[in-house]
Amino acid sequence: MAAFEIMKLPPYQGYLKIKTAVDNDLKDKLYLQWIAFLPNMSKETYMKFEDFCDYCTGANLDTRSAAEIIAEAKEAERRLASGR
Repeated sequence: MAAFEIMKLPPYQGYLKIKTAVDNDLKDKLYLQWIAFLPNMSKETYMKFEDFCDYCTGANLDTRSAAEIIAEAKEAERRLASGR
């Protein structure tokens, strides 16, 4: 689709087309990077492409607050100390 055709679309549809193109471009670049890393991966360090994309884009970041993470860590420490 040419740029002038996108300009004829309603704003949100145009935005979606552009976002899709940018996302696909990023995925293509990440794929080339993953292919470059592939020969240096061992069985222990191998990462599927989808996991690699999540790692590079930050899609797998924990979105909990610091207080929630600290509370979970303290609960884990308490369970370890009690032997459970």
